[in-house]
Formats: sequence, C-alpha cells, structure tokens
Amino acid sequence: MGVKEYDPDLVDVIISGFPVSGYQEDAIVTFAFDDAFYEIVKGVDGDVSRSRKVARTGKLTIHLLSTSQSNAELSALMLLGTQSGNGTSDVFPVLIRDRNGASLLATDKAWIEKAPDVAYGGKAGPRDWVLCLVKPAFLEAGVAG
Repeated sequence: MGVKEYDPDLVDVIISGFPVSGYQEDAIVTFAFDDAFYEIVKGVDGDVSRSRKVARTGKLTIHLLSTSQSNAELSALMLLGTQSGNGTSDVFPVLIRDRNGASLLATDKAWIEKAPDVAYGGKAGPRDWVLCLVKPAFLEAGVAG
C-alpha cells in the first residue's frame, strides 16, 4: 500500500472557457446526477426489466466565496440568458479535471439554474452557484499514485 496525495490546486474548473477560482474553505464543486441510469420494472411473476434512461442530466454546484472574481463571470453568463430573451445564449461548456488522477466531468450543454443566495456579515461568505448539465461525460478515477 502506497501513500496517496491530493492537492486541491490540481482540480481545474473551467466554465465557458474561463478558469474558476476563489473557492470556499472546504469545497470546490459538488456534482450529482438527477436520476438513476436505468428504470426497473418488476413483474408480478418475478421477471425484471430495465430501461435505460436516455436523457441524462445532473446538478453541479460551484462553491465560491463572496470575494471571488468568478462570481462576476458567472453573473455575466446568467445575464446572457435572463436578459437577452434568446433561449440558448446562456448555454455553455463545462470542464472539471482532477489532475491528481484521471477524474473528469465535461459537457458542452450547461446553464445556470440558480443564482447563489446572498448574505453579508462580518466575514466573506459563501456563494453557491447551481448549474444544470446535460449529458455530462463522467469518469471518477480517484488519485493516481
């Protein structure tokens, strides 16, 4: 058994071509698929069928600090769709690459689903941006070593 090392500086988050930075203390991004990949139907006689779900979507949350410049870049992307009235002007690519190993999350169809909740207080606070990803390529490969 060897020693594995993880370096958060080796996790790249690229949204619409720009690198994201200014993350919260304990989180960079979180991702979850919206649904299971298959739907199972159980027959009364014990037969089981599964149907592959073709439409695959997921939620990506980017965990920034209120002081991050990336908030302005994400706000600009959000405004492209909400202000323009053009339903596709705010659709953009997303790439998350973990250079600690070979993990990857990528799509060419993503948009901002929810702007962050905002609170001001005695210190820099969180800004959690929620993105919808369509048919993301996903590979969880762990840390090389």
